[in-house]
Amino acid sequence: MRINGKNSISSYEYSVGNDSVDLTVKAHNTEGVTYAAYLLFADGTVIEKKWYKANGHFIFTNILPGDYKFRIYVLREDKKVSFLSTGFTVAQSSKELDDILAGINVSENLRKLLSKPISFFHFAFRKMRSAIFYSKVRSAIHGSIQINEITRREVCLEALTLCRAGGLLSHQFKFLMDCITYVSDIGFLEQNRVELLTLIANNQFIHPRDSIFWEGTIEYKVGNYFSAQIAFQSLLPLRNSLEHHQTGSISYFYRWDPETEYHEPKNINIVKMGTGDSAGVVLMSCDYGYFMSYFEKTISKLLANEIIVHIHLILPANVDVETLSGLNHERIGVSYEYESEDLNRNKKTYYSVARYLVCSSIIKGYGKPVLISDIDIDFQTNITSLFSKIEPNEIALIFSRHNLPWLRIMAGFNLFGAETADSEFLTYISRFLRYCVNTGRDGWTLDQTALDLSYRATRDVVSIKNLNSLKKFSVRQYSSRAAYRKKARHAIDTIKTADAD
Repeated sequence: MRINGKNSISSYEYSVGNDSVDLTVKAHNTEGVTYAAYLLFADGTVIEKKWYKANGHFIFTNILPGDYKFRIYVLREDKKVSFLSTGFTVAQSSKELDDILAGINVSENLRKLLSKPISFFHFAFRKMRSAIFYSKVRSAIHGSIQINEITRREVCLEALTLCRAGGLLSHQFKFLMDCITYVSDIGFLEQNRVELLTLIANNQFIHPRDSIFWEGTIEYKVGNYFSAQIAFQSLLPLRNSLEHHQTGSISYFYRWDPETEYHEPKNINIVKMGTGDSAGVVLMSCDYGYFMSYFEKTISKLLANEIIVHIHLILPANVDVETLSGLNHERIGVSYEYESEDLNRNKKTYYSVARYLVCSSIIKGYGKPVLISDIDIDFQTNITSLFSKIEPNEIALIFSRHNLPWLRIMAGFNLFGAETADSEFLTYISRFLRYCVNTGRDGWTLDQTALDLSYRATRDVVSIKNLNSLKKFSVRQYSSRAAYRKKARHAIDTIKTADAD
């Protein structure tokens, strides 16, 4: 890849190789000029320095996957100027991994992967997981790869063969078992369940977090749901060590009594209700950072289609909701709560589940269908007609094809009929969410685990359908999410600084 850049002082170009980055700088007037350059992480941390020389060509070799930029210095006699380049990303890649996903020499390439540095395996499993979750993944070699069932089975068979042979280092065994538990189909797990559980139990060098998670995942996928509950619940004391893809497990129950550890809901501070002739209401919840980053852009598209939007905010104690801009439109409803000191460690989880905790009150307040949505959804399609497709007593959820409780039902786009406020489903999910938040079971994807459990517990008494059967459009998040999240972090940091002053 080659990218050019220039400013009033000089121009530069760089190319990213497999293990180096080449930079060439040239001043517009080269007489008596020397150049220097620093390679920086995106946050400004200096990684590598290249001192002044006349030809302006530099090769940086301390390269790992990540986001970078250059600070370039131009010295003419005793006058020195500097500027920052645009940012660029060095993506980790592996021909062997891409070939595996494309179904090319799977056995040979999987064995080659095991010789990679230990830092490689986190990236490799994440890419493997993405290929399964999204059905396809991008490859610099093969373009868009769609992993097929034959390849999935071949990966799992070879991974099991390697685990069976023994002699693996702990990170190699972990990568292979992670792949098996996420990539395999039910038939493979049913056929090899006993051997897999034995291999896991006999490996004394694996973190208990991983062993227990694998056991729970295997038992769940083969239909031993109570055994899965026992395994996943035993992860609770280890919750601080869970990896991102494991965090939903500690909130999984096969059976849960809705009267257990019941906690009364917090009071909702309603500033105002949105008004208008909208057929329904879009409900979102977020913290101050996401409000500052996403709300204005998202709300403009919904208001253009004359839809009422209700935003539920979870605010720092030093933010006055009355001072927030963009909330005065008649179609915007606002409620809020303040971050409490006893809010458990995963505040981000609470920001996402709060919309389900207040949903019943919002339905009662408006008497209309309510669509729960992520705030970072790009509403390119007019969703007005969606509200007319659901009966007052119906609920429509987005089901996925994934066979794990925290991935089966997506949490960011679900529709509730105008008469479901007191339904068994919303009663169950609100109680379960409060239970999890108050008992440390508040890992990321808690809302999706709660949706799955509530669906299984109430589907015989509540009319629940697949939202995909009602809509004819895809639900997409904004691109450039990293930039939006950076803006959100900046907003939070600004508030913290103001509070400290």
